Amino acid sequence: RMLKVLSERGLVQKSASAPRRKKARVFDKHAQPWIFKDYRTIVIGERVQIDHMTVEKNGSEMKEFHAWERKSKHLTVGIFDAATAENAKKFLMDFQRNAPFKILSIQVDGGSEFRAAFEKACQELKIPLIALPPARPKYNGGVKRFNRTLREEFWSKNFASVSIKDMNDELQKYVEKYNNFRPHNSLHGMTPMEYINSTCGRHNQSHMS
Repeated sequence: RMLKVLSERGLVQKSASAPRRKKARVFDKHAQPWIFKDYRTIVIGERVQIDHMTVEKNGSEMKEFHAWERKSKHLTVGIFDAATAENAKKFLMDFQRNAPFKILSIQVDGGSEFRAAFEKACQELKIPLIALPPARPKYNGGVKRFNRTLREEFWSKNFASVSIKDMNDELQKYVEKYNNFRPHNSLHGMTPMEYINSTCGRHNQSHMS
């Protein structure tokens, strides 16, 4: 009570390190709030986790978007100059065109890059968008884990050129090997694409077919 009175009089100020109330994550009408779902019941293409991270190479800063499909561990990536909603939309459109499975829903955090144009694109594509509550990065734990994997296995290397185009080309080569040649213990020794093909079947593999 004494602290409240002193604070009201302007005699006590809150410490800079004091916990602050999380701001509400404002999406439009299309995004749905996250609710618990037993991940053992999730099917391929459901709640695909999308995130982005900042990477710096030889003084050049880039933004990498990546989508991680939980069931098959399939990875999709793209590099841009900024983490804007328009760039997130471009990444989504490329992902939607090239994904080897039907995207049933997408799960993102509350970053501004996943609102506006990105949310509208999800609505136009009729893809449900699920927004995580504040301070719950563990709900997107799979794609967050890939931040570290990509830093250790790809971004730690030296490259002749660090232009966005060249880095994107190099990153796609890494992802091609990851999706098609790298076996996973959790997939009983199969690669992500082998798992997708064996589970979905080629006739039902993609929403584009």
